[in-house]
Amino acid sequence: MSFGQNTIGDNSNVTVASTELVATASYGTRLLANTALGLNFKFIYSNLLSGVSGQQDATTASYAVDIGLIQRDVLIHGLNLATVIQNMGPNVFYLDKSQNDPIPL
Repeated sequence: MSFGQNTIGDNSNVTVASTELVATASYGTRLLANTALGLNFKFIYSNLLSGVSGQQDATTASYAVDIGLIQRDVLIHGLNLATVIQNMGPNVFYLDKSQNDPIPL
């Protein structure tokens, strides 16, 4: 995904192209006749700023796991209920490890 061109600072003519890349591997299986489980493993690479003279590179890499469960035909035929938790993984940081942030769930 490209975030387009971003300008550095208020009075600067320096622009950078910020990007993110996510590679995934997924697996799903039926647990019971009407119940299924899905897992998604992903590698995340984020490049907010790199290759600009006088600026420290702001890139990060991490991983995350998603899990989902679906129950089909709950109470009546055609009523499906699902729950999903996404982006369970370690915190990420760009420039300063003490200023890390969790991956949004």
